[in-house]
Amino acid sequence: MDSRTRTRVREHLIKRAAEKPAFRQALLADPRQAVKNEFGYEVPENMQLEILEDSPTRVHIVLPPPPPARDAPVTLREITAETVRAVCGLEVKESQRGFVAPNAISIAEAHYAPTAWYRAIYAGETPVGFVMLSDDPEKAVYYLWRYMIDGEFQGLGFGRHALQLVIDYVRGRPGAKELTLSYVPGAGSPRDFYAGLGFQDTGEVHGGEHVMRLTL
Repeated sequence: MDSRTRTRVREHLIKRAAEKPAFRQALLADPRQAVKNEFGYEVPENMQLEILEDSPTRVHIVLPPPPPARDAPVTLREITAETVRAVCGLEVKESQRGFVAPNAISIAEAHYAPTAWYRAIYAGETPVGFVMLSDDPEKAVYYLWRYMIDGEFQGLGFGRHALQLVIDYVRGRPGAKELTLSYVPGAGSPRDFYAGLGFQDTGEVHGGEHVMRLTL
């Protein structure tokens, strides 16, 4: 469970415990069962769950988990029922929101697009981004449909490393000769990021978006 999901769950449980004394007692008595009853979510056996109650003479301070280190291994992982909320919670910086759709929209669109291939980007065990391709081996057409790194994790090298993994994946696809993408120009545009990985402007413009190509 990522830190943002933990925060949402924690806030919900605290609110419910304050509103309903019976729920508070159930949470203290059997936290796993209380969480399952509340969310329909089975807490994994390998995850410890402790509910502590402050008092006038006892104070508990919970430190958040540390952020991923710069050298944390970057991986692309399938999105599951357990991780989809965390991935949908990832957001680019406010100034970048006009350049990429929210991940929830992308995942919804993927379910209606036969060529969609999508993955969560992880640094260590922390979800930090999202990528989606239009992956059409029958036509040998490969297009970087969506790509984002959460604003909190930008500038750490995760995005560059993850996109290199995507490029390597496409290189192994049937008939792959190029990977294309498009970007919206303007302040904060990802154009220079893509250019740094070898993508070049083609001069084509579709729907106001400029097309780039990486020859494989």
